[in-house]
Amino acid sequence: MNRKTILYIPDFESRNAPEVAKALREAFPEWKVAGVEIDINAYEDTKQNLGKYIHLYRPDILISEGLGGYFVHQWAGYNRICVSADLHPSFRCDNSLTEMYTEKETKMAYDCAYDHAKNTHCWGVFGKDADKREFYMAHYPNVVNVPRKVSSILDALDECVSLIKAISESEWTDDYGVTYAEYGRVIVRADYTLFRDVEDYTIPHGVRTIMNGAFYGMNLKSVTIPDTVAYMGHHVFSECKLLEEVVLPPALEVIELRSFMNCISLKDVTLPGSLRTIKTEAFRGTAIRSVEVPPCLAYMEYHVFDDGVKLIIRESELRELLDDSWNYRLRIEDDYDY
Repeated sequence: MNRKTILYIPDFESRNAPEVAKALREAFPEWKVAGVEIDINAYEDTKQNLGKYIHLYRPDILISEGLGGYFVHQWAGYNRICVSADLHPSFRCDNSLTEMYTEKETKMAYDCAYDHAKNTHCWGVFGKDADKREFYMAHYPNVVNVPRKVSSILDALDECVSLIKAISESEWTDDYGVTYAEYGRVIVRADYTLFRDVEDYTIPHGVRTIMNGAFYGMNLKSVTIPDTVAYMGHHVFSECKLLEEVVLPPALEVIELRSFMNCISLKDVTLPGSLRTIKTEAFRGTAIRSVEVPPCLAYMEYHVFDDGVKLIIRESELRELLDDSWNYRLRIEDDYDY
């Protein structure tokens, strides 16, 4: 297992930053705790500086307070904890920054879709003195209420430590660089630097979801997917140019956008009987030349396969939807062999 990292962003000109960093290190002695202060200047410069630290430390969890939370909460794709986040920083800045922040306050919502794609979350931790709770709820779908006044992480240390433990215990990375979440039910991603030389990989039983682009561009030759998997995101195996063999799980109902696009070595695929939809370019750029359509398949988007691929349709809801445009690009074999 890799050593986990917490990146702590204190409040602007915080006097408690050294004490907070020390408390986090005592609570998580096996973790790396990096505390960095960010100069509050031009909005884009501040975001860029934060991005540099995130790229440097690659944290498992971002934790912030006050004005630091204003920037951290927008960093979708990472698990984030924002304590008593200052969502109105213009009230605390000098006149030269007031106009800038006032403009940005109207665009506080972060990219929830990207959080969903990465299976990451943002928590807001607020004390009993927090006002405008409806406003907070709009920007923090995960809110922790603390029954006392909270001005820094020290005022909500127990709650923050418990939350970090809950997050970390539900997520881990195996020796191959594959990150699992929700206690092993979700594969989030594979780290290319660790996984790039893996040729054969067996996904453990119990995994239900494989997130978007999880194995994108890897050098896999074969992958074993357990029957428990019910959903795989878009681009999940795109650009795996050495992939020769894959057996799709029987409960799969949708093959998402470009799931196997440009897997140039993939010659055969068996579509599961439960499959109802195949989305655009799912198997575009593969070596597949014929495929049997399962009975439940009802819909295919455009350019699912390369031109000239033979569809063997014995019995399928899809047949009624195929028109001349499909026949132009695909060879359909009538084979009613019951």
